[in-house]
Amino acid sequence: MNSMKIVTSALILSGLIVSQSVCSAKPYQANGMYAGAHLGLSTVKPRAVTADSKVLDDSDFSYKLKLGYQFKPRVAVEGFYADLGAATVRSAAGTKGKINYDLSGIAGLYTPKLSKRFTGVIKLGFAKLNNSSGKKISYKQLNNSNLFGGIGVDYQINKRLSFRSEYEMFDKDIKLLSAGFNWRF
Repeated sequence: MNSMKIVTSALILSGLIVSQSVCSAKPYQANGMYAGAHLGLSTVKPRAVTADSKVLDDSDFSYKLKLGYQFKPRVAVEGFYADLGAATVRSAAGTKGKINYDLSGIAGLYTPKLSKRFTGVIKLGFAKLNNSSGKKISYKQLNNSNLFGGIGVDYQINKRLSFRSEYEMFDKDIKLLSAGFNWRF
């Protein structure tokens, strides 16, 4: 978890540095399409490995790509794909393996204005989970689709570029803390 705090702090700091160096146009929340990319840390804790298995590592680096549409100044919808990395598991026989996690889904967003350049991000959506593993590890996927929620903060750098940091919970054993940029078309 300590590495999660370090990476998140570095991502937030880099976003603030970039925001200060980019030309400071007037803040602008236009309706229309946007695309984004995030990096972060995920926590994935498989619950359906065999009883004699043990989860050795439940966090990994992750990335997320998204495409969204802002309908009104405070309402948007986003589609996304996220690769959350893998959990490392060891069987009772001592065999190590990984269970990979990736998600795709859609979410509705409410973005309340916090200040001239900052908006909050509250999201609720639906995600489809896809697990995979080598033949070394036996597991059973419990849920392949989930409702999920998330919260975050978006900083408007200029009329096209914003920096967003967010925390999303896809299931009680799947969480993502990420930061990245959105580009408006």
